[in-house]
Formats: sequence, structure tokens, C-alpha cells
Amino acid sequence: MDITIAENLETLKATLETEQPDVKFLVNNAGFGTIGNLIDSDHVTQGKIVDLNVRALTELTTIVLPFMSEKSYVVLLRG
Repeated sequence: MDITIAENLETLKATLETEQPDVKFLVNNAGFGTIGNLIDSDHVTQGKIVDLNVRALTELTTIVLPFMSEKSYVVLLRG
């Protein structure tokens, strides 16, 4: 699912609330960036990078944390 879309995060939250899983691992592997000089990029692309890499990632983690028991892990992967 596209986690930059608020409705998708709300759907995930509702599903977790219904199913009440015990999440042992949350692997945060979504993200992207661009190569090159910032001045050569556009503000829309830069905004999308921040939306995914920061906002959506933080929201997703906050949504899932209540369903993680002791000794569960949040794994952040970056290429």
C-alpha cells in the first residue's frame, strides 16, 4: 500500500484494531531519494521524499507500536 496516502494508513490502523496482532517486527524499508544537486531538483519531488521518508514512516510506526509487545523490534533499512 502507498503509505503516503492518509486513507491507507487509516485502513491499516482499523485492520490492526480489528485483528489485534502481536507484531514482533516492523521493517521500515520504504523510502526514496534522488541523485544530484538540490538546485536541479523540483520542490514537488523533494516534498514527496520528505512525505515518505519522514512523515509516513513516523505515522506508520506510531500506528503499529501499540500492537508490539515487549522484545519486539522496529528495523529501519536504508539502501
